[in-house]
Amino acid sequence: MKRVDDFRLRFGRQELVPIVIGGMGVDISTAELALEVARLGGIGHISDAMVQTVSDRRFDTKFVSEKLKKYKTNAANTATNPMCPSTSR
Repeated sequence: MKRVDDFRLRFGRQELVPIVIGGMGVDISTAELALEVARLGGIGHISDAMVQTVSDRRFDTKFVSEKLKKYKTNAANTATNPMCPSTSR
């Protein structure tokens, strides 16, 4: 029977076990999970999907709400912005 260890990947002098974890979505592919996979000799990936939302939730920051305020302000001013095409002109 073959084992995961039978399929080691070689990158120069470094050998990695072919365990790749990540890209599972928001707040699942965490640093802790990626570190554990690396400890096992695999490749861990930290998901950055919706990182601002996760940061707001975990660290009580206001990145998403502040960005939304700026977007609403910019969207409201598109009629006066010469760079934005408007149907009313």
